[in-house]
Amino acid sequence: MNSHLFSSSPFLSLVCFLLVVFAKIQSSSSNPYSTYESGSIQFQCGNITAGYPFWGESPQGLPRWEGCGHPEFKLNCEHNGDVAIMMIKEVKYRVLDIKSINKTQRIARMDYLEPEGICPPAFPNTTINSELFDYSDGYQNVTFLYDCPSNNNLALPLPYKPCSSSEGVQHKNLFIQEGDHGPGNCATSVFFPVPKNSLNWKAINDDHLLLRQVLDQGFELKWKLRSISCKNCNNSKGSCGWDLVNKETICFCPNQPSSIVLF
Repeated sequence: MNSHLFSSSPFLSLVCFLLVVFAKIQSSSSNPYSTYESGSIQFQCGNITAGYPFWGESPQGLPRWEGCGHPEFKLNCEHNGDVAIMMIKEVKYRVLDIKSINKTQRIARMDYLEPEGICPPAFPNTTINSELFDYSDGYQNVTFLYDCPSNNNLALPLPYKPCSSSEGVQHKNLFIQEGDHGPGNCATSVFFPVPKNSLNWKAINDDHLLLRQVLDQGFELKWKLRSISCKNCNNSKGSCGWDLVNKETICFCPNQPSSIVLF
């Protein structure tokens, strides 16, 4: 091919460029796993199975690409394909359960699942994106207060004893208080949602396994994305996805992988 011809003819160069772009679009639209079929695939990891608004690599099946779910609902599969992981506000959570019908998920902080994770935690406060999530009914915040002075006037219960150990534990003590508070006179604080009436301060100091049980069972979130449009899409044999440009729910139509219906 005469390269001089292209260099001397901008029009031919433009035509060639447009043909390449068109070919890429055609190739992309002919790939069923980029639209409808990919949106129909369930994310699978361990005992977790999830569709819209979740997406991510699925070692137990084909992947759900990014357009099949909301950007904040990405799932990763770790620990040899047994543990589903989700990041919220830079905190790493294990996904324990997903109920799409109720639009709820139960998650647990990965650092608190470690035997000594509570002393100290690897991540900051347990916060959520309030535009996307709400805590389910029946939860309240408690605050873990670290390294409080012995003469504090916070009217705190007795310290959680494992943190007062000198064997590799970085914090001198840990107090647990109802509500979400700043550190005050203590070195730092972390708040965390727990089921209401699940904590008895005296019982926890007598039996630390009670707090471990509360942390291990995690907490439940409700997501706020509209489900009516998705239900209509599914009823019409389509699969829901997310428009990354217009930032809204879309419907991938069967047998038309390049067609997108906006709600």
